Amino acid sequence: EGDSASFPISLTDPNGNPVNAITDVVVDIAYTGQAIDGTDFTGVAQVTILAGTSTVNLDIATIDDFIAEGSELVGITISNPVGGGFEVIVVGQATADMTIVDEADPGPEDTITVSIADTVGDVIEGDSASFPISLTDANGNPVTSFSPVTVDVTYSGVAIDGTDFTGVATVTIPAGSSSANLTLATIDDFIAEGSELVGITISNPVGGGFEAIVVGQATADMNIVDEADPGPEDTITVTLTGDTEVNEGADATYLVALSTAPINNPVTVDVTYSYPVVGGADGNDIVT
Repeated sequence: EGDSASFPISLTDPNGNPVNAITDVVVDIAYTGQAIDGTDFTGVAQVTILAGTSTVNLDIATIDDFIAEGSELVGITISNPVGGGFEVIVVGQATADMTIVDEADPGPEDTITVSIADTVGDVIEGDSASFPISLTDANGNPVTSFSPVTVDVTYSGVAIDGTDFTGVATVTIPAGSSSANLTLATIDDFIAEGSELVGITISNPVGGGFEAIVVGQATADMNIVDEADPGPEDTITVTLTGDTEVNEGADATYLVALSTAPINNPVTVDVTYSYPVVGGADGNDIVT
């Protein structure tokens, strides 16, 4: 792929000896096979053997692309020779062929790059973030895949997959597409965690039908942050329950409880007392 091939087209007499044309000879060219004229090679419709010469080369330049195509046959047929100043001119050997093959060692022009966009900053707990993963050619232009491309995804940082966000292990760019979004949903909880970094790394791209595929921009990140205004789902409630009536001299027991057990630190609660009935119990009637 990317090289050229030459096919001599010659004039001979009945004994096989070269013959010079008296006037120009024009010969039609047609192509068959898997390879496509204009896509896999640059064909010509006619060649001319100039007056005074006995031969001309049909030069066919192949087109270097990034598609893994294997071996592609080009069948060449000459026909309809006209001119030369001869009494009769006919076609002898009418056909030739060549096979276009991919390079054994793909170069940059044959290599597709898969990259992740690092465009996300802070993400509020409970929201989602999307990271486009895209295919480009050597010039940075978007490229459509011929078969699905799978990319592995791993995570690092303070935030924990499954606790702080819901990660995925692979992303697939479908056939016929040039990109896919890695979408990460963060998990809203009631823990005051501040800013938690999520580092994202893509690796091991496979598929696409390209001669070679590599990773370009491999990393991106986001910071999961608590809401500025916590909602009910972020709020822990402390409650007091216990005896409503107790005999003098007996103990009264009350339970101070949290709607959820503390995560990292003990919780302290202030206790105060009031005596709503005038002439009733006062601070002298209880021992704390």
